[in-house]
Amino acid sequence: MTEAIHTRVLGTTDLVASGTPAWIASLEDSLAMTEAVPSCNYLDLPIPPTMPTTFSNFTQRVTVNTSAQEIYDILMDGRRHAKLTGSAAKLSRKVGGEFAVYDGYAYGTNVELVEGRRIVQTWRAQEDEWPEDHFSEVVFDLTPINKTKTAIAFAHKRVPTALVQNFKDGWRQFYWEPLKAMFP
Repeated sequence: MTEAIHTRVLGTTDLVASGTPAWIASLEDSLAMTEAVPSCNYLDLPIPPTMPTTFSNFTQRVTVNTSAQEIYDILMDGRRHAKLTGSAAKLSRKVGGEFAVYDGYAYGTNVELVEGRRIVQTWRAQEDEWPEDHFSEVVFDLTPINKTKTAIAFAHKRVPTALVQNFKDGWRQFYWEPLKAMFP
């Protein structure tokens, strides 16, 4: 079969069988005499439509054995946040200020800050499935139950639907469980 393929290209089986430099020279001559095949310019091909990204919201509730102010301070202080998560964090404590947590994996802007009570931020993650330039919103509402216990009502809004379960698990694993472990 190989011989038949080469026969069509070169027009002779003798050259194919011999494997001599004459075969190579004949091949080079054949290729030089053939008409150029138009190349395919991939930039001219139509771009298939992408599926639009859908977005979802989710909420979580957790109770932590410490004050609302303590939780607020941990979430808004870079050094304390880094201690909670084990990753670098830079956070502004001003509305309009920026933050970056988990070594820059997640970042955004403070939208609303009520000392010891509420944090609202635009938020985005470095994920392949996360649309470019899209920001979600996170809301931490801190409600004191007593002096040493706080309920956190958390909402994450406009999350790419394909990532919702990952982020539900992530908030639980990387924030709520460590917070509860800090204050048993």
